[in-house]
Amino acid sequence: MTPSSLRAAFSVLESRPGKKREVRALPLDSNPTAWGSVQVAVDSAGHRHVLLPVAPESEIGSDDKSVGIHLGPYTLVADGTPMRFLDLACRRADLFDVFSTIATEVVEAIGSNNSGPSCVAIGVLERWRALLARAPSTMPSTEVLVGLWGELFHLREVCRIDPLGVPAWRGPRGAVHDFRVANDAFEVKATLVRGGWRAAINGLDQLETPTPGSLHFGILRLEELPGAGLSVPALIDEIVALGADAVLLHDLVSRAGLGTEQLVAARESGFRLLDHRVWHVDAAFPRMTRTSFVGGAPPPGVARIEYQLDLSAHAGHAISDSAVRGLHTRLAEARG
Repeated sequence: MTPSSLRAAFSVLESRPGKKREVRALPLDSNPTAWGSVQVAVDSAGHRHVLLPVAPESEIGSDDKSVGIHLGPYTLVADGTPMRFLDLACRRADLFDVFSTIATEVVEAIGSNNSGPSCVAIGVLERWRALLARAPSTMPSTEVLVGLWGELFHLREVCRIDPLGVPAWRGPRGAVHDFRVANDAFEVKATLVRGGWRAAINGLDQLETPTPGSLHFGILRLEELPGAGLSVPALIDEIVALGADAVLLHDLVSRAGLGTEQLVAARESGFRLLDHRVWHVDAAFPRMTRTSFVGGAPPPGVARIEYQLDLSAHAGHAISDSAVRGLHTRLAEARG
């Protein structure tokens, strides 16, 4: 079971006409447990449920500490026969997206753990608790989504090499550069502008080469395709499917500006990659740093410098695809 297959199952249930107070359920026969098949259900209020079968004599625990996602006992009557389940329920539509990821993690953990379903499910919820407790915010701008798309594109390539490489993504934690491992730093920009290779540079440190170390700079040109293309949440799904830590990844995405409660809406904002380039930032690379000024600092009274970088004349100096893969390989060495 994957988050996307779980979302598809819920979509099937929600497309079926339902009666008042009726619970529509669908077994996931491909994911049987020792006590039967996991079932997905939608109740009359539109809440989503993942029903985990339990042994007849087992004690079922409860957990209502997480915002919008709860755990407790549930009895489903099918063909006149009552069946006991541990119910993992989501009562907030804005959390449906991340709920599918959490529920998938619970099902997988139960299948590989000798502890009872209640203990396992509560443990998974505990991992997600802090992330779910963050206050909701307004939908991020297209600019934020475009920037996130570009960074996640490269993170996906890192995780294709090693899914434990997520910690290389340092930007959301306030680091100067988007990616950093040892002496390798990588700054990424994405744009909807089709012509040229332009990017906004924020401050004098963004293109400062680490000492010792090297810096690479990448630009992705995207096309916006509302309701189509590849969305930021879809990119997150792909990275998680590679084996990345879902909690860590969602935490970083939230810090970067897209909270768990915004993922459902963000799926409608799709993008298509038109082209991308990566450059090695060397002595010939156009940039402004502190060394661009006499005394190593801008004039007194200049608090911040932002400028437009145009690499159109340097497009032919971008590094090769194999060199980009080499960069991704070095970044994949991050493990904490």
